[in-house]
Amino acid sequence: MNKLTAQIVRSWEKIKSRVASIRVNDEALRKTAADLANQELKTPNWRIPDVMPFNDHAFVSQSFYLAAIDFCFTHMDGVTRYQYRENGPRGSMAAAQCFYDHFGETEADPDEILYITRSLTSCDKFFRGVTGIPMLKERRRNLEEAAKGIKKQFNGDPINIVKSGLMGAVMSNLETFFPISFAADISYYLLDDQKTLALPFAKRLLLWPLVYQGRALNSAGELTPLKDSYNLGPIADSAVPNALRTLKILKYDEQLADLIDGRMEIMEQSNEEIEIRMAAVYAVQQLLDQVNAYRRGLRKSLITIVELDYWLWMLGRQAATPYHFTQTANY
Repeated sequence: MNKLTAQIVRSWEKIKSRVASIRVNDEALRKTAADLANQELKTPNWRIPDVMPFNDHAFVSQSFYLAAIDFCFTHMDGVTRYQYRENGPRGSMAAAQCFYDHFGETEADPDEILYITRSLTSCDKFFRGVTGIPMLKERRRNLEEAAKGIKKQFNGDPINIVKSGLMGAVMSNLETFFPISFAADISYYLLDDQKTLALPFAKRLLLWPLVYQGRALNSAGELTPLKDSYNLGPIADSAVPNALRTLKILKYDEQLADLIDGRMEIMEQSNEEIEIRMAAVYAVQQLLDQVNAYRRGLRKSLITIVELDYWLWMLGRQAATPYHFTQTANY
């Protein structure tokens, strides 16, 4: 467990008894863990025709810039999700399709990214697609920082961020050189005594190494997998809590459930929004630990967050219930 995830887990354990709107259902969590222990979970290779490159180095490059702008693909109506092509995917996969449409099976040149972000108009033209993309100003800002950092510090190629093969070093690089585009996702939870808990969710900082690891493990030696995969952590997005709700691991009170089901906005940095993310990170870490405890007993190979997050992400995307909606540049 990495230091950021550990801090979230400790914080949830500290406050969970006083949280009224959401709880983690331990019985459902144990049942899901036992079921998953007997399944062969997929390690995603992220080779998606016409959406993500099959070339491994092109994938590393394009996925880096995609991760930098991977947040809030839902428009303010709470319903319309970003779509790049007619009948194409929505959300983050639509953004991936946008990058692939521009760069194909080649690496994303940071100078080209900087050219795309030279103005809001040029950036809008790049992303436009079917629906237009929400929060364009924030995406332009992140892409610009990402391209400048890659050009100045990593010889123009994101592969150099992961060349050490250590998650700790990757996290340090992202925190140091990309403080807005990758490391800015910190929430402050207000306690009853007016003190606050600082919660470093860092969704994008944890997401890109997770995605990289999936491809690296499926690259036939072309890419070097991260050696300390135990330092990868749960992703505090909106799809995973939706999956956990479907599994009855997360239980919302009636008021919160009605807000989510009615596609009403849950305000960024509100206690309700932070509690959803905190509870989800805690539950996923517990689920991972319990799945592997069962698998040890069955003498099966252990899984990592790479496999578990992909399973949850797919379940959350396909669930009958909607995601919780928050207009935010964090996730």
